[in-house]
Amino acid sequence: MSIKKNFFYNAILSVSQLILPMVTFPYVTRILLPKGLGDVNFVDNIVQYFMVVAALGIPLYGTREIAKAKNSPENLNKVFTELFFLHVLLSFLLSSSFLFAAFNISTLRDEFTLCIIGAGIIITNSFVINWLFSGLEEFGYITKVNLIVRLLSVASVFIFIKSPADKNLYYAISLGNMVLIAAINIHYAKKFVVLRVNSLSLRKHFKPLIMLFSLSICTNAYVLLDSVILGFLKIQLRLDITQCLCV
Repeated sequence: MSIKKNFFYNAILSVSQLILPMVTFPYVTRILLPKGLGDVNFVDNIVQYFMVVAALGIPLYGTREIAKAKNSPENLNKVFTELFFLHVLLSFLLSSSFLFAAFNISTLRDEFTLCIIGAGIIITNSFVINWLFSGLEEFGYITKVNLIVRLLSVASVFIFIKSPADKNLYYAISLGNMVLIAAINIHYAKKFVVLRVNSLSLRKHFKPLIMLFSLSICTNAYVLLDSVILGFLKIQLRLDITQCLCV
């Protein structure tokens, strides 16, 4: 695929990431109210951290390694299997850790249903494997699938979200969209790769992955940390006010 076509598809995908949330945001804010939307965003921002740790830099590293191996079917299958297995394993471990933390931290336990959905998002993210298609330069496919599913997401929000009590359903729509993308991607990936579980070598990937992971965690800390801190401060402030009223 030519550079111009790659740029065109990436531009469409980037623009859709900006425009489609702007379509639903006013409606969701009005229906769920600031508290409901804030609860969802609070849990989701924590989930994003766990997803970054579970990914361990694989989306960037995997794209490069797939691109290097794409002309050799044997190497391509081996690299894909190793990185896919590593991502899935870490995702299950991190989702379990997240649920354990949610059960033991009162702030998260109050929104445990949202946390269960978030754990599903952590696991499902490992099956999306967009890094495989990026390395194979299947940008047209990535754009079409993501754009169609995002449009379905917008439609689902307007159809199903009708009251503040629907905040769990609102977050579940995100999980449903990710499950749909993952199912389509796994099916389409069979055209290019086959899992080879024999003679896996995971250790060689750790050093470059940890370097990329360090950059990713710093970026996400800058983008998401303020929302997480505000979420915890909100709960603490509510407790302090309650204690003052009791006195």
